[in-house]
Amino acid sequence: MTDLQRAEALLRRDPVWTAYALADLEPPHADHAYWLLGGESVLLVYSGLEPPVLFAQGLASDLPDLISRVPAGSYQFALLPDHRQTVDPWMEVQRETLMWRMVLPPGALRWDPAYDLAIRLGAADIAQVRSLFEGQKDMPDAFLPEQLDAGPFYGIMADGQLAAVAGVHVVSSRFRIAAIGNVYTHPAWRGRGFAKAATAAVARELQSAGVGIIVLNVARSNRAAIRAYQALGFAAHGEYYEGVAYLSPAAQ
Repeated sequence: MTDLQRAEALLRRDPVWTAYALADLEPPHADHAYWLLGGESVLLVYSGLEPPVLFAQGLASDLPDLISRVPAGSYQFALLPDHRQTVDPWMEVQRETLMWRMVLPPGALRWDPAYDLAIRLGAADIAQVRSLFEGQKDMPDAFLPEQLDAGPFYGIMADGQLAAVAGVHVVSSRFRIAAIGNVYTHPAWRGRGFAKAATAAVARELQSAGVGIIVLNVARSNRAAIRAYQALGFAAHGEYYEGVAYLSPAAQ
């Protein structure tokens, strides 16, 4: 078994939690993924974002050895609570948020005819998307222009302008998984269900394309968003910590 095959086997044990990492086994994301394996665990260093991302799957007891092999520097991290506690001696945390990973079970999407107002977006709409995000402190922090064509991306128009969007971060046809992201509504148009409608449209297209595992992330404190996702049919899978930290062997 090769290292990648072993990594895949470990990730498949919880494909809802590891959805992003499974997608990173395939192009174009695989070019930015570096895998560290030990015991019954795998640690991913993904350099496709800045700062790079640290992600772990497996036994917390394996992580000290794995994390000690990662070069010092600033990293984003997505870590389960026991993993986060285990690697704390190596991390100088700059910010972090307790998150929920949510999943849409097959056939669970609750569609409302009102969601038909969502329109499909593509690369030609990049100017409108950038205008929507421009100057907003809470804009999505992992949006890339190529995501407009990487998978379904939907928007809601209001008064002739783009008022809300939802799209995907990653889609894997091999693993039949996708992660919904870039869900955002301009402050002037919040409270009208626009992001909910755009998210529903993305989820429906993904399911129609045969995607079996659809996940998204939401801050545990964002009760309004959690209620909206639950109303669509999403369910909580588990908690994790997301943040930015400086990783240093000297910190242990």
